[in-house]
Amino acid sequence: MLPVICICIVDRDNQPLVCRVFDIEEKESLQFAVYSSLDLIDRKLSSDLNSNEAYIGYLGPAISIKYEYEIYGYSSFSHIKVIAILQDHPEDEDELKKLLNEIYNTYVDTLCNPFLLHTVETPKLLQRIDDLIYQAKTSN
Repeated sequence: MLPVICICIVDRDNQPLVCRVFDIEEKESLQFAVYSSLDLIDRKLSSDLNSNEAYIGYLGPAISIKYEYEIYGYSSFSHIKVIAILQDHPEDEDELKKLLNEIYNTYVDTLCNPFLLHTVETPKLLQRIDDLIYQAKTSN
């Protein structure tokens, strides 16, 4: 089970493409945590130039007024980042790694749609991300 409460896909210029927040009360705090984590991702990527691994892993805690969250990251070879904020450390980090990879692949599938217009934030992409998060939250 993965206690994911926020997933964001960010482009190579650190502009958010998609951000799904599953705790509306903490929306602003979680979005701020995502923006803050971008510097950590850039620092980790620049310090490990020889790595072929897209999964970055644990980036650090994010503290809000009510809770402390855990931030994890993924960065593709094209510098698209997927950032996950969890309520707690995952029981199985390989499961989180797989989830972030699936979200990235879903994003790529959306981009490959020849009929895609101006935004990548399509209803189909959002539904697929929601489905992946639901599966991750309910799996054992």
